[in-house]
Amino acid sequence: MVLPMARPTRDPKTGIFRFRKRVPECLQALVGKTEEKVSLGTRDPEEAKRLHAEVALKVEARWRQLAAGQQKLSHRQAEEIAGNIYRAMMAIHEEDPDQVPGGIGFLMLDQAFVNGKSKIIPMGTAPEKTRAWIEKLRLTRNDRFTSRWLADKGLLVDDDNRAKIRTAVDRAVLQAREQLDRMAKGDYRPDPDANRFPSDSLPDVRKPEETKFSYAPLDIFDLYAKRSHLNPKTVKKWRPYIARVQSEIADLRELTTEWIIDWRDSLLDQGLDPKYVRESHIAALRAMCGWAVDNKRLTINPASGIKTVVRKQKRLRPQGYTDEEATLILRATLKPQSARLGHNHRMARRWIPWLCAYTGARVGEMGQLRKQDIQKVDDIWLIWITPEAGTTKDGHARNVPIHPHLIDQGFLEFVSTAKPGPLFYDPSLSRGGTDANAQYRKVGERLANWVRNEVGITDTEIQPNHAWRHRFTTVSRRVDMNPGARQYMQGHAPANVGEDYGDFEHKTLFREISKLPIIDAQTSRTGC
Repeated sequence: MVLPMARPTRDPKTGIFRFRKRVPECLQALVGKTEEKVSLGTRDPEEAKRLHAEVALKVEARWRQLAAGQQKLSHRQAEEIAGNIYRAMMAIHEEDPDQVPGGIGFLMLDQAFVNGKSKIIPMGTAPEKTRAWIEKLRLTRNDRFTSRWLADKGLLVDDDNRAKIRTAVDRAVLQAREQLDRMAKGDYRPDPDANRFPSDSLPDVRKPEETKFSYAPLDIFDLYAKRSHLNPKTVKKWRPYIARVQSEIADLRELTTEWIIDWRDSLLDQGLDPKYVRESHIAALRAMCGWAVDNKRLTINPASGIKTVVRKQKRLRPQGYTDEEATLILRATLKPQSARLGHNHRMARRWIPWLCAYTGARVGEMGQLRKQDIQKVDDIWLIWITPEAGTTKDGHARNVPIHPHLIDQGFLEFVSTAKPGPLFYDPSLSRGGTDANAQYRKVGERLANWVRNEVGITDTEIQPNHAWRHRFTTVSRRVDMNPGARQYMQGHAPANVGEDYGDFEHKTLFREISKLPIIDAQTSRTGC
């Protein structure tokens, strides 16, 4: 099929360029219209030419697929379609599995129709009509997923092949709903059957140049995450945002600044915090598109320059713990803990707050400490904070001398009697979590809940774990600790290029850490 070339045209009212192309007569009944119109979202002629070519490729690929006529699909190909729909459902809902439309009701319907795990009992005054409605529901409840996917790909199938696809999709949707239901109940173990679907078996009538790269936003994001060595926690946080973009924009080259602005505004209209939108949704898009520009997938970054106005919050109290709050928590660490708590959990409560108070490290960095990370060099005991144990903010290792008061309390005796490996969690109890759901992260979450719900630090103006870092900075200023040493020990970036020269010797760091006064948690005095 030879398709005549077309050029971008301006909308006479808005001046925005658009793609317009007459649908071949032989395809008009299938496409459902005589002309294809797509806004290019720009008034720049050069940009319009580029976008027009990209839209043309997508439209023509769909038309070629339609022109190929009805496709006879194998069982394997039907299962591949079902796999695509399964992965799309998981990508959209895995961040908030408790918000899946239909919830438990749709899950029970799928169980009743697919494997009989649930039962449907016709009731009411017209059971025959009820049975007819149930039968219609059995056949059509998931057709919207199939129809949307086939329409996007331009695939035509006859009734027999649609029935084949329906059976596969029904099983895949049930599998997705059951996995999301487990996740909504707190079980985030990977779906053991997620990889059961085949791939690379569907008919592909794209031109060779169209198959060089995939421009699906999720494919671009996964490649960006892999090539950029993105932190697993960041991948877990950002990927659902890109999945939601892909639910509306199938090809990243179709993404426009105007669309992103509309998307941002819709998120704000839903009541999301502007700072959250700026630092999550928009930040994810901007970073991914920036990588795409650097790697010749895009010519411009459509998310560049988009701003989200964030009202500066008024600070009503110090960001760190006050002396009284710190003393209250540290005193609670010295009290006997419930025997129902595991040994590692009790030790985390006993030592991590003190470690944070005397090192300024992140709770996660202390939660991931291993026995081998406590080392003695030239008569100085050091804590090595290393990405080999988990993660660090900048990906680099650093050492922090152990404050004498920690040694006086018996921290080294605790370490010497501990089993090799992590000090505050038991790897044998792992449930197969990913780096984004590492065990040491749970250590910090449990500590924060303990501080809030048992110790009684309920002020929502502070973050229970991060408040130790703010307090460490406050106290270090109080005792004139060297700013560069403090920033190094806390894992902050140097204040300037000059500060990045040279190294911080452990003797120098020990001198600075020893300036921190002893915190007397046995009484109401802090020693600060």
